[in-house]
Amino acid sequence: MPATKRIALSFTRQFKHLANLLTVTVNRYSDELWFRDDLRQTPQPAWEAYHAVSSLAMGHILDIPVKCLPHDPGEEPPPSRQAVLDLLADVRNYVLEAISSMSDEQLVSQTRQCDGTGIENLMYAFRHTHHHVGLLIQILRQHGGKPPTWSSGNML
Repeated sequence: MPATKRIALSFTRQFKHLANLLTVTVNRYSDELWFRDDLRQTPQPAWEAYHAVSSLAMGHILDIPVKCLPHDPGEEPPPSRQAVLDLLADVRNYVLEAISSMSDEQLVSQTRQCDGTGIENLMYAFRHTHHHVGLLIQILRQHGGKPPTWSSGNML
């Protein structure tokens, strides 16, 4: 198996862990905290979670067709936890399929829409999403919620 395919499999495993961490974090929110919009210097958790899922979709990196990307909710009411979880399930399935179907050339060459290689852009999307998941965990912790645990079991 080429090294690039082994790398893609590693990204697939890490993507699954990241999606699971986001799922667990979203499920730890109470309805009251999920929709709170009076939190000082932090976004409303509903919108932060939506943005985390949108970041994970990586449409600008993987050239995901617009019809498969999360819609921009604009001025709609904040999304429910279930709406974010449903969206995450769709994004998870699509991105896993996209990563598994990337050719060696797509993984190591520069992409059309970004400056980095396919691998580099996947790393960026994961880092960006982790930033938003971390903020969701911080908000949860600050307001008495139980954050998910991190263990070596979800690293590999």
